[in-house]
Amino acid sequence: MLAVFLFFKVMRKQLTLFLCVVAINACSADNRAVEVTALLESGKILSAIEVVSIDECSTENEACAFLGVGLLKFGGSEHIELAKRYIVAAANSGNLRAKVVLGNFKIEGSYFDKSPVEGIALLKEVASLGASEGKYYLAHQFYSGKHVKKDVKKALKLFTEASMLGHKYAHYNAGVLYYELYKDCQITEQFFARGAQFDEHAKVALEQIRAEPPCGKTQ
Repeated sequence: MLAVFLFFKVMRKQLTLFLCVVAINACSADNRAVEVTALLESGKILSAIEVVSIDECSTENEACAFLGVGLLKFGGSEHIELAKRYIVAAANSGNLRAKVVLGNFKIEGSYFDKSPVEGIALLKEVASLGASEGKYYLAHQFYSGKHVKKDVKKALKLFTEASMLGHKYAHYNAGVLYYELYKDCQITEQFFARGAQFDEHAKVALEQIRAEPPCGKTQ
């Protein structure tokens, strides 16, 4: 058994706030979202808030999503309630990234009242629309079986779809699960190779699968 597969017992999933920031900080063509992110990262919290108001979230939902999550990360405790309002407003206006963030927070009971049913529903909605983030986080739910009936094959399907859509952390999880279910070294290696440029876990896994039995050559 490859040593790398021991990693899978603690699935490759970041802490909720970190993973949500990762989901939000994707490349965006929305200039106001980029402006908001730059201001937050430079500590100009009030200036960032001035860029987009809550009332504008129906048309500027990308900037609102960035602002909501950014305030949680950079704004301190005094901005938590405002951050939550921005996230909800962006999600209600249809922003898929904000729906993923809100879904994860509700599942974990972070910042919002814990409601796994509502959180899972949000992830399913986003996944059904073809968004990689929704598929990735929903896959974790089906693998863990904590809030939905455990279904490893469904988790693999979702991780694979997220991987094909370019989610940079899905490659590793899809590879490990594929090996766990089917012991297919070739396909597992392909998943790890896709993820190695983004994810240290995938990079280590790729080196090990190529070097160690049962997949790699013996010395």
